[in-house]
Amino acid sequence: MTSSGVRIGCSVITGLERVARDEIKEKLEVTEAEIDSQRGKVFFELCHLGSIGQVTKLRSVEHVFAVVDCRSSEEVFGSTEEAEKYFMTLPDSIDWTDGLKVSINSTILCKNNDHL
Repeated sequence: MTSSGVRIGCSVITGLERVARDEIKEKLEVTEAEIDSQRGKVFFELCHLGSIGQVTKLRSVEHVFAVVDCRSSEEVFGSTEEAEKYFMTLPDSIDWTDGLKVSINSTILCKNNDHL
């Protein structure tokens, strides 16, 4: 999450990342520079929580999730105990506020639209 909004992640069918990027740019008015993609996933900043309804209506994405924290995947631990301690304290070090708001809002929208 950043101070400018909520980081959103979407899973897409592998190979259709470009289609999802184009749809996100068109419907959510997100710039190309604000969209990151990798195989089967697309990430972008959502500036207003009120726009989550539009995200749930994207046709090129399969699943939508809020990214509550980003960590380096290159973290190396000297021992199993170090890794265990790190992961046991991780949930307390994350600000869950906006991620939970996104989750709650999208769940309510989906229930109201019979998506669940």
